[in-house]
Amino acid sequence: MLGTLLVCVGLVPLLRSYGAPSPTTIVQPLSFNGTVGFVLTVAVVVGGVVYPWSCFLLQTWNPFAWLFDFLTESSSSSLLSIPPRFALMGYWATCLVVLLPLFGFISNRFALRNIVTRKLFHVLVVLMLGPASLFDASMLSLSYGVALSVFFLLECVRALSLPPFGRLIAEFMRSFIDHREAGRVILTHSYLLLGCALPLWLVPSPVTPSPLVMNAGVVALGVGDAMGAVVGSSIGKHKIFGSKTVEGSAAVFFSMAFASLFVQNYHASVAHGEFTQAFLLIAGIFLTTVLEAATAQIDNLVLPLFFYTACNLVVCHRV
Repeated sequence: MLGTLLVCVGLVPLLRSYGAPSPTTIVQPLSFNGTVGFVLTVAVVVGGVVYPWSCFLLQTWNPFAWLFDFLTESSSSSLLSIPPRFALMGYWATCLVVLLPLFGFISNRFALRNIVTRKLFHVLVVLMLGPASLFDASMLSLSYGVALSVFFLLECVRALSLPPFGRLIAEFMRSFIDHREAGRVILTHSYLLLGCALPLWLVPSPVTPSPLVMNAGVVALGVGDAMGAVVGSSIGKHKIFGSKTVEGSAAVFFSMAFASLFVQNYHASVAHGEFTQAFLLIAGIFLTTVLEAATAQIDNLVLPLFFYTACNLVVCHRV
């Protein structure tokens, strides 16, 4: 992912000269000279920085061989005829192929509002990332970095209208633009993925994180934020902070509570008369709900980090 960021930095002159001035503007396809500059920038950064740095970190001259070994690694308990990580990638590909066209059809068929359409992608996040975290956190951690790298590169392709797919990506993304996107690039989707990834990345490597801690971003954004936006924009009437409503905040609170209990299984401790952790969890969810309603910051980054902290405090508490 660091290499992709370096590529993006190297493309800044092209973005300033040829990039779209705003996310809603679709510029003419990049010229031949601009396309050559794009390809050369990517080749120089990948070949001169990313590849040697990967060899150094992985202590191998062939990072692709390391990646193949990682993907083909299988556990003795696996019942699949193919490596489990290939099966997981197949599951992700199936979700994308099936759900993306389905979401587009639903949005057009029922004339959904922009905010509701965007929250459909939060559902995609839950379906793709939630199960993966429970079965293979290492694979998910690596996949987050790969996906973010792809997002950054695609955003450069969109902003520059790089042939042959730049304009198609720009036209597709224009219907999902958030009102807070004021610069040249669209970062909402990258913030969503980064918000889901940070709780898993922040866990110290020797430690096996609890399911709720590493899914704090998925619960806060994929469940809570999505439900709050859909309910608040549909039936919300009682304003509390700006455009936020009591109904939307209630949806955030209860959806996060149910999802957290499902992920961490706190109801088992309640059944045995241990209420402290459950109470602390509810308090953390309530504070996250208040933050979601009151913050003017990028909630895709703020909410996961806040809820991640709250979940760590809950998990660390022992009765």
